[in-house]
Amino acid sequence: MSEASQARLNLIETRWSLVGQAHGGGIPALAARDILFHRYSGAAWRYLLAVARSQEIAEELFQEFSLRLIRGDFSRSSQERGRFRDYIKTVLINLVRDYHRKRRCQPVSLSYPLADPASDPHRASASKTTSHGTPTFAEEDPDATFLQSWRSELLHRVWKALASQKPKYHAVLTAQIELPTKEAREKAKYVEQRLGQAFTANHYRVALHRARRVFASLLKHEVAVSLDDPSEDQLFRELKLLRLLRYCSDEEGKACQ
Repeated sequence: MSEASQARLNLIETRWSLVGQAHGGGIPALAARDILFHRYSGAAWRYLLAVARSQEIAEELFQEFSLRLIRGDFSRSSQERGRFRDYIKTVLINLVRDYHRKRRCQPVSLSYPLADPASDPHRASASKTTSHGTPTFAEEDPDATFLQSWRSELLHRVWKALASQKPKYHAVLTAQIELPTKEAREKAKYVEQRLGQAFTANHYRVALHRARRVFASLLKHEVAVSLDDPSEDQLFRELKLLRLLRYCSDEEGKACQ
């Protein structure tokens, strides 16, 4: 994306302004669609992979979703109809249902490896089949499945941003997760090896406190930009809905308590 296009998009105040611009014309529309794609494609892929339980089917449906989004086919969405995220969810659910309806009477012999919908969105996954060899879809509540996919994508973005912006804090929180029962000095050693620099137990304790605050700040930012210029109360309710409140630290997340 050109710097000029990015500068124009930085002036947009809300998500719906961005959606409206995406359905316009010229370079600004293309740039807006590109931003929307990167904002929603990860969650869309996770959802399709979770319900299809087949990488091949998920990729087919994801390509169709991507084509529609990049082509600007979502012009019927509007702020009066609800959140754009909910519109995306409806599109994905309908894609899955249409695929299932078309293939229901066309059994084919397919074999797929087992899937892990919670894994990285770009890794291989799984499929379940009927006795006839026809791929089946997960029977979970599609709304709940999409919400979980959205939640996972937000956390994925936060971890990615943390690794890029604050690699020390990323290493500290990773140590906290991977070595939950170890003492601070052992976790510090882990961080020291990851960063290639001296790191004491005291350094670890101080960094852990700060890392949690930064993680909470990044998380609130990711959730906020997915909403439409939210108030603190709206942000709180969204964090609660997505079961993300527990990631808010005592200091940075006061509005999340």
